[in-house]
Parts: sequence; structure tokens; C-alpha cells
Amino acid sequence: LDDSADDLVIGLGSAVGTTPAIEIDENQDIKFAQSIGVGQAASSTTGDIVAQTMALKGTTPTLTIGDAGAEDTKIVFDGNAKDFYVGLDDSKVHFLKLPFYETGRIKKNKPNKNDDNLMIDIISKIKPHQIYAAGDLADPHGTHAVCIHLLFKALKKLKKESFMKNCWVWLYRGAWHEWDIHEIEMAVPMSPKQVLKKRKSIFFHKSQNNSVMFQGEDKREFWERVEERNRDIAKQYRKLGMADYQAMETFRRYHF
Repeated sequence: LDDSADDLVIGLGSAVGTTPAIEIDENQDIKFAQSIGVGQAASSTTGDIVAQTMALKGTTPTLTIGDAGAEDTKIVFDGNAKDFYVGLDDSKVHFLKLPFYETGRIKKNKPNKNDDNLMIDIISKIKPHQIYAAGDLADPHGTHAVCIHLLFKALKKLKKESFMKNCWVWLYRGAWHEWDIHEIEMAVPMSPKQVLKKRKSIFFHKSQNNSVMFQGEDKREFWERVEERNRDIAKQYRKLGMADYQAMETFRRYHF
């Protein structure tokens, strides 16, 4: 046990500092030389690590969950987490938080200049080459329609900017309708694994599961509707003599 340099070092053996196991520095950062076991005994499989903030640092930080056993492993997020991402740089993800929507109630406000400016500002900041937007105006809640009209207004305002010359806008349809075959301008084939990945992504979207508030007349869950739509459009392409795929994701270009 060595605390001679404002650092607390716990190690093995009698010689100080030769085989450190746990180090706590003056900033209260903790470094473990080996694995961390949590529980009442070395063989324990339960326990808690409690911290407000945890970070894995180093050149190749790695978090391994499970021991390759037959049992499933899982991560459970308990709380109102709005910004959890897998494989995405947080700096690349932006929430508009449009004032018309952020009412905390079912009934939303009418959009105003603040909403317009936020939409214009985010496009001006990122200068995107492609924009994907929900073009499903059959949404019974009406939010998609409000958002898409805000986007159209922003595009009209920005269309003369030089960076917009290389920007293409693609509209997709949601859980209520699919594009008619003659309206489709881009179709992306999907493999069975990609269909499953999309389903799992929908599961992570809490508001899209288990009898959502604005279900519409179709009582199927969203993931079921989406998969059947994607599968049906792939069958239509097959009937036209094209390749046979598990599913298709389709888009229509919006010209501004």
C-alpha cells in the first residue's frame, strides 16, 4: 500500500510499486491492472458497479460482456435515455428539438419562425450531400407532415446556396403506405440479416412498440407492417423480372 505521492497504489508482494493492482490518482481516476470481478466471491455472477460517469480509455478500449457461454448476455438501460448510440460519433448526431413538438403534451403547437430557423441552421451547418426525410403524410398524428413542410420551406430558402447544388433529398414512407412502383426512384435491396437488423432497430425505438398511441386503423405492430411492406415491394420487383431479394427499402427523390 503506497500513498507517498498523492496516489493510492494497492499491489502484490512486499516491494512498493512493482506489481500494482489498483491505482487511484489525485484526480480520483481509478486504474485496474487486471479484470474487474463484481460480486460477493470470485465466482459470483451478480453485483453492481455504481458511478455517475464511466469511461474506457486507452488506444484500443474494449468492453467484453459475457464469457462465450450458452446463456444470453444483455445490456439494460434503465431511465429516460435520449441519446444512446451504437457505433456513432455523438458529434455526428443532432436533435433539432423543434419548439412546436417539445410541448410535453399530445397536442403540439403550430410551427413558427423558431422551427423554421432551426431547420435552416442545421442544414447550413452540416451542408449535407443527402437528406433522408419521412414523406409519409398519412401519419394519423400529423407530425411527419409538419416536419416535412418545415424541411421544404428550409430547402426553398437555401436552394441558391452553393453547397445545395450537391445535395439530394430522398423521401421514404413509414408504417402506413409504400410508394407505388412507378414512383420509386431508388430501391435498396435488403438481405435477411439486414431485415432482422432493421427489426431490432425498431425495437430500440420505444414509441414504436406495443400498441402505440397513434396506431391508425392497422393494429399490427410497426415492425410487422414495415417488414411486410419491404417484402411486398421486393415481390413486385421480382414480378417485373428483376432479381429476387428478401426485401426492398424504397425512396423517391424530392426536387427543390
